[in-house]
Amino acid sequence: MILHEKMGLVFLCSVGDVMWWGDIKSDAERLCWEFIPLEGVGPLRFGMPHSEVVEALDSTPVFCGPSYCAPLGWAVFSDLEVRTLYQQEGLLAGVSVRAGGGPQIIYRGTYLTGRRPSELMPWIDEMAEMAQLYITSEGGPSFPELGLVLRGDAWGDYVRSRPLLVAAEWTEGCGDAAEGPVPAEEWDHY
Repeated sequence: MILHEKMGLVFLCSVGDVMWWGDIKSDAERLCWEFIPLEGVGPLRFGMPHSEVVEALDSTPVFCGPSYCAPLGWAVFSDLEVRTLYQQEGLLAGVSVRAGGGPQIIYRGTYLTGRRPSELMPWIDEMAEMAQLYITSEGGPSFPELGLVLRGDAWGDYVRSRPLLVAAEWTEGCGDAAEGPVPAEEWDHY
């Protein structure tokens, strides 16, 4: 793994080497973050510069890297098990949360992080009556008009839900790994 430093941030040259740390946590051990569609999640608001993200999270990213869409395309806050994603201008446009220990994302009273697909099916069916449901290129549910994609993380013997939340600018195609706006680095993890 080759690392270099630029603007006080550590960059990886090989995205495949990024790993998450942390124990599998119960809901009681997690931070709880409310999701406000197209606006933000928890202490983060879409459109914030990276410096404000660091301040809001009160954490330092372990890894940061460029992507095809921005010099600073992503940052991993491994202590929180959160990845932030940035658009060309270096402004926050996406947040993904690891299923095993990331913050519990709450939307309309439903916990979205670390759930088995079968646990979320009634909620997905209910949401599909209110917002257009798309199936991602990975086979997961996506609600672009909300800026919400439910990805999967391997967690023990099961796949658990891993929310990906995006700004309005990234909603079109947000579940499309090949041609959507979300940096490829996000799709490289399962």
